[in-house]
Amino acid sequence: MVPNTELVRQTVLLGLLSLIAACRPIRIVAPSHDLVCGTPAATHQYAVGAFLGGAERDASSMRRAFASYQSAVGRAPAIVKVFRALDEPFDGDIRAIVESGATPMITVEPTWRGNPRDVIRRMARGEADSMLRARASELRLIARDSVIVEFAPEMNARFGAPLETAEDSNTAVEYRAAWQRTVRVMRDAGLTNARWLWSPSAGNPYTNRATGETHWNWMDRYYPGDDVVDYVGLHAFNDAVSRRAWVPFVELVDGEAADRSLTTLHAMHPSKPIVLGEIASSELPGKPGAKGAWITTAFDALSRCAPIAAVIWFDSNKEQDWRINSSAPSLAAFRAAVLRWAR
Repeated sequence: MVPNTELVRQTVLLGLLSLIAACRPIRIVAPSHDLVCGTPAATHQYAVGAFLGGAERDASSMRRAFASYQSAVGRAPAIVKVFRALDEPFDGDIRAIVESGATPMITVEPTWRGNPRDVIRRMARGEADSMLRARASELRLIARDSVIVEFAPEMNARFGAPLETAEDSNTAVEYRAAWQRTVRVMRDAGLTNARWLWSPSAGNPYTNRATGETHWNWMDRYYPGDDVVDYVGLHAFNDAVSRRAWVPFVELVDGEAADRSLTTLHAMHPSKPIVLGEIASSELPGKPGAKGAWITTAFDALSRCAPIAAVIWFDSNKEQDWRINSSAPSLAAFRAAVLRWAR
């Protein structure tokens, strides 16, 4: 077969652009301010949990992952995060989390078999109600104590499919309606011990600066209401490799490019505890101790933010190596931070 010369040209060009991007120096971002939210006690502590990699989709593999984390860190995670589509049973690994004594945190992704692109609109008009009732029944049997449900996080991100946020769209209205219906249906089905976590991405990827409510994609346009939200939070990742920037934790969650997300979150919802549903950092190429220092600084900053109730580390080798033990300095710093700050 004769190759398509235009396709070959585009493939070569993309490869060259990727190589050039990878050769760009990594910009080291300087912190612009300290982080103070509320008035923390002298020794403000918070729950520390983790997403344990994603391979543990049954009880036995979850027990192994849990034990591995406990051995590496020196104490068990207080919260363990898992992901579920709406048509996936809430059992197996979730039951193992409950049996371990940790709190399960279930990130419910707004999709089901076939991945319909208008899923948020369909949920808002009730097409997922039967699945929601089934999941509520399962959780009632498994988790007799509290469980955290994080519904459709990162809704303000560019890659938030099936949300597909777009300017002048009705997405925020439909999102709020879908969230409200989800909580109402599951509560009516008897799920009374769930705590609902609303988690946008830190910052506005459409502006990468502090625009706040003047921008159409401001995170709080997606807030579904105090009556259906128990915790508010953020997702934030320090990715030195693909973004070619090394960003201190405070800048990542509360800098100009992050749209002052954390302090804004507290100002807008002062009665809601904050749960950081996903945070992590890559390694900094050529600087083996940088990630460990980043972790130490991050956990110290969190101790100065009174509303912080919990933080979940994304312990996975996925887009980058976010794992706690990606290097010896990283693991040592995480162990020390957990032993100092985790309650």
